[in-house]
Amino acid sequence: MAAETLLAHLTGRFVTQAENLATESLAFLFARYPLATGAFERFVGAFHADLPGSLKYWPQNWSADDQSIPDLVGVAVGGAQPLVVEAKFWAGLTENQPVTHFCRVVRL
Repeated sequence: MAAETLLAHLTGRFVTQAENLATESLAFLFARYPLATGAFERFVGAFHADLPGSLKYWPQNWSADDQSIPDLVGVAVGGAQPLVVEAKFWAGLTENQPVTHFCRVVRL
């Protein structure tokens, strides 16, 4: 039997929204551990070369402009949102997610 962490054990028993737990965990780590944030931004930077530094991460970032709630949004100084993260464990994107998230990033 594989070793199970306390967090994995509790998540499996008590959490119906595992994606939200993962997102909140990332936001918690990014707010407290700059090395974790830096590693994540270096990884994303390999795909998004124009990613600005010093992003602040907001989980479950609801917007009145587009009615979407991305799991995690990287907000730059000035309020631009150049990074949207959608955690998907057992489901695909909804019909609206890729379009509304893309529009939020490029400010259409």
